[in-house]
Amino acid sequence: DVELLADIGRRFKLHPLMLEDILNTKQRPKYEDFDDHLFAVLKMLRYDDKSHIVDIEQVSFVLGDRFVLSFQEKHGDVFDPIRTRLREGKGRIREMDAAYLLYALIDAVVDNYYVVIEGLGDQIDAVESEVMSHPEPQTLRTIHRLRAALLTIKRALWPLRDIAGYLQRGDSRLSSEAVQVYYRDVYEHTVQVLEMV
Repeated sequence: DVELLADIGRRFKLHPLMLEDILNTKQRPKYEDFDDHLFAVLKMLRYDDKSHIVDIEQVSFVLGDRFVLSFQEKHGDVFDPIRTRLREGKGRIREMDAAYLLYALIDAVVDNYYVVIEGLGDQIDAVESEVMSHPEPQTLRTIHRLRAALLTIKRALWPLRDIAGYLQRGDSRLSSEAVQVYYRDVYEHTVQVLEMV
């Protein structure tokens, strides 16, 4: 909804290039530090157990002094546990600043990468057995599809690792010192997932 996004941009004084990047859902994951906003684009992945397909969606975040905005392509995401903690006042989310909320959202995205990798790992195990016992032309197509999924994950993870590294260093005035240790955790998880890939 371009008009709604333009209205949000006016209300929160978002840079026009930021709004353009939110609308362009083919963005490579990245971050930019504007004077009074931090902007991050990530790829949120979900694994469908039935179809064995990795669903990829762009999610964009804007961090301000006292707020976090998120923009998604589709309904459904990996943020339900965070919404529950916010509604029920559980955990640190209500006690910490907006930078902590951004951390929690990014952490949920990264944690779900483990679920996706596990699903792909199960498929890879099955294909390995199939190749050894009775390979078929379909097996080759499955191998190519799995390889493409892993490359997609890798392409999404490298910039995500950079985003977490930037936030953990505290280079942005919007990233409080109290939250940097949490971003370090996200950085380490991102490196672990890259090693798994």
